[in-house]
Amino acid sequence: MAKNDAQKNAQEFDYIIVGAGSAGCVLANRLSEDADTNVLLLEAGGPDNNPFLSMPIAMRKIWPDPRYNWGYYTEAEANLDGRNIFLPRGKVLGGSSSINAMVYARGHPLDYDQWRQMGLTGWGFGDVLPYFKRAENNWRGETSHHGGDGPLRVSQPEKQSPLYDYLLASGEAAGFPRSGDLAGAEPEGIGPTDFTIGGGRRSSAARVYLHPALARANLNAETNALVAKVMIEDGRAIGVRYWQGGAMKEAKARREVILSGGAYNSPQILMLSGIGPADDLAAHGIDLEADAPNVGKNLHDHLSFHMTYACNQPITFDPMLRFDRMVASVARWFVTHDGPAAALPMTASAFIRTREGLDRPDIEFLMSPVALDAHM
Repeated sequence: MAKNDAQKNAQEFDYIIVGAGSAGCVLANRLSEDADTNVLLLEAGGPDNNPFLSMPIAMRKIWPDPRYNWGYYTEAEANLDGRNIFLPRGKVLGGSSSINAMVYARGHPLDYDQWRQMGLTGWGFGDVLPYFKRAENNWRGETSHHGGDGPLRVSQPEKQSPLYDYLLASGEAAGFPRSGDLAGAEPEGIGPTDFTIGGGRRSSAARVYLHPALARANLNAETNALVAKVMIEDGRAIGVRYWQGGAMKEAKARREVILSGGAYNSPQILMLSGIGPADDLAAHGIDLEADAPNVGKNLHDHLSFHMTYACNQPITFDPMLRFDRMVASVARWFVTHDGPAAALPMTASAFIRTREGLDRPDIEFLMSPVALDAHM
């Protein structure tokens, strides 16, 4: 479509939010609370109406599905034997909160305090804790570290694996403290795993923040809308161009364009819009709006690997993977939203320090009574 044709079809909003992941869903909800503003939310993926997105046990079925996952890979990593590492990112309403493992983990308080010490005012742990509490509807209720009436359901497993007590005893024998609240007052040690699951269903950002807000007339959410660039005039973002249904469309912003495409896609959109390292943009023929050499740099992601052990007693989750039992569990979930399909087979978690001299944990363990590559 020619530029002037797109401009004829342009709509105008107060706020345009690019990306309906965890941040985008929260922003859409909060900004649309003001009835005097109108908000456009653009998501490159589709709607989250597949019931398996809500079924906790179906995470492993949904997670690799290219309909819901961008399916990114790294370049070949020299220090990892030349391998390309999978980088899963959600491509659906709710973003990665709609496909992840639903483990509720905040990060250590010292991580946030370090950000503040580096100059990121307002991001110390004391600054962010009230927002964690405001978001939560935690199974513990209201405490010094948790909220009891927020939209995000945080639950504990209804039934622990028989392996749980053995894992905790092994951790203590190895010298690690036992924790009853790794996402709260005791952020170091080994203890139970909390999940963003409520009522037997995934508590995604789309489900708890976006869907309630969609009833508001001033919020418009568009799916399968891939943003091509931010439009900039006189140094100010005035709107976006995006592909939808094979056509290029435009939307204008009276107040703000907000990029919430995540750690990968937000820098990509900035660079496509001419904001980034000047030499890199020139190499791709992108007109420069602002030379910002740090855009797209300093990415930190959490590399993970799994180790599988044989169990010499019949106390793992494996028997539930028998076809007839799994079909019965799935059918039960559709009727009652409970049973084995309403939870994730995971037991203990641990945040520990791997060597002397560290002031906080540097590694996380997630312990499951079933192998990651297990199947029916």
